[in-house]
Amino acid sequence: MNHNAQLADRIAAAVVKHFNEAPAKAGKPVIRANGVPEWTVLAGLVTLQGDKIEVISVATGVKALPDDVRRYSKGWMVHDMHAEILCLRMLNYVVTEDVLNERQGKDTLLLERGEKRLRLRKDLKLCLYISEPPCGDASMSYVAQGREAWEEPPSKKTKIQQLGLHRGRESFDILGVVRTKPGRADSKVTLSKSCSDKLCLRQETGVLNSINSAFVEPVYLDFIALPEAKFQQADFDRCFDRIDPKNGISLQPLLYTEDPYTFHKLESAVPSPLSLLLCPPLKISQAILNGAKNGGFIKNKPPKPHGASILCNQKLIQKAGPLIQEIKLPNGQLPKSYLSLKDSNPQKDLKNHLHSLLGWTRTTPDDFAL
Repeated sequence: MNHNAQLADRIAAAVVKHFNEAPAKAGKPVIRANGVPEWTVLAGLVTLQGDKIEVISVATGVKALPDDVRRYSKGWMVHDMHAEILCLRMLNYVVTEDVLNERQGKDTLLLERGEKRLRLRKDLKLCLYISEPPCGDASMSYVAQGREAWEEPPSKKTKIQQLGLHRGRESFDILGVVRTKPGRADSKVTLSKSCSDKLCLRQETGVLNSINSAFVEPVYLDFIALPEAKFQQADFDRCFDRIDPKNGISLQPLLYTEDPYTFHKLESAVPSPLSLLLCPPLKISQAILNGAKNGGFIKNKPPKPHGASILCNQKLIQKAGPLIQEIKLPNGQLPKSYLSLKDSNPQKDLKNHLHSLLGWTRTTPDDFAL
């Protein structure tokens, strides 16, 4: 076995170990009262320091909220609960913690002082483990095996076509395009982009959010660890070659052959509605349901602050605290709203260019006053 395969197996084992050690009430799949088992996707973000592996975040999840929820969310709901996206949001939580600690002269986990801004420690590389190929273009050949593509219900077909989007597993024969999160063919429309598309974009823009981008040089994933048995090189190349990173990094696949995860998708199983969220270094554990902390969901309304997940935009703003007052818009003024804060991102113009290049349709704005 070559070094990369051994490394991939060790990464998979490290992530699954943390998942297995989490209590059942943390949001793991269960066997329902009717005897039907649940399944979900597992992801983990790890740092590599030579041969040392440290797990930074672990998450499960296959759900995304309908786009119409964004009209009343006001930043209190997590809209994309796919496992790999939750891992990246948790990474941003840790980076904000590091920025605050560095200001106070405390030890940091991931960052060090650069010339002008903080930066990811030079001795670290980042790898995202996923128990399945990411949804969207990077997995189209795999999910098409033995399956038929969706036929969009008439009620959704016109809207999706007008937006120039392809939804979930509709039209397997159309490749290299932006897709929305899968869901079911009869589910409400979400405009949340597939994990393939989001990871592709982040090859060039990096994985930091608007808050952290003001204080930290861009941070990129180096590797993505995927199951060899489900990996299609042609899918991977087609998906991630849509962007030729000028400043970023081209993702490199690491393929694991030993798969200790036991909650894979089965024909006899149903998707778990819950997402598990762990951050071992900060000893954080949370279960998320319908975009809120488990138990905090309120139908057709945002959750109360105590019922919101630590990864919703409102909580991430609160986490940053005084850092927000140091972020300036191009005109020198302080941002007054969440959307204006996003406008302060040094990567804004690059993101807009890449959105145009890929054919990216924006979701409904979810704004709130700062």
